[in-house]
Amino acid sequence: MREQILKGNLHKRHARYDGHRRGIALLCALVLTAASFQAAWPATAAADAAPICGLEEHTHSDECYTRQLICGQDETPDRIEMHCTFTPHVHTAECYNDSGELICGKLEGYYHTHNKSCYDADGSLICPLKENRKHEHTDECYNADGELTCGIEILDLPTHKHGDDCLTVIPGHTHTDACYETVLTCGKQEHKHTDSCYPTPTPEPTAEPTPEPTAVPTEKPTEVPTAEPTKAPTAEP
Repeated sequence: MREQILKGNLHKRHARYDGHRRGIALLCALVLTAASFQAAWPATAAADAAPICGLEEHTHSDECYTRQLICGQDETPDRIEMHCTFTPHVHTAECYNDSGELICGKLEGYYHTHNKSCYDADGSLICPLKENRKHEHTDECYNADGELTCGIEILDLPTHKHGDDCLTVIPGHTHTDACYETVLTCGKQEHKHTDSCYPTPTPEPTAEPTPEPTAVPTEKPTEVPTAEPTKAPTAEP
């Protein structure tokens, strides 16, 4: 009977010891899990939070720039201006004597035929001279007897054809790289979010340190003394 009681007490002690160990292990696991969650929460919250800097992340690329004309001029072709200095002879009082006879020996007038130098790029006539073509006799001007029949007298007048001294070339304008400027037109500011662009997470209350569990000493099972068999007294002879 005594042996059964001792074994029962020992079993109960072992059961209580195992229960304490499981409880302490569970408590340690809960503490570690809570600490890990608290450490990871600020980083996760910052990553998910909206930036408060008010700026958009942006890096300038070629699409952010536009080539704009800055010379302020239109493209125009070269222009020719006429500055002809030819002056045909015009009789004056000095060309006559007191009797009214022509004594200058010159003829009034000139011969001039318009050519391309008499027109500008738009086809407008810029020549200050009137056209007066010089007649040249052909076979049609003579009859069968070789007599001049056209009735046109060829006068010994000066013929004027415009040269370089009559013309001035005014250069036009053709756009070059110097007429352009590369301008930033995206309207955005280069920006890359940093930690300062996000709200500072509110720190969680610091948990009180959990005291380390005290190890429960292992009790050595009490050996139950085995009752020695009682010898029956031997009857004396």
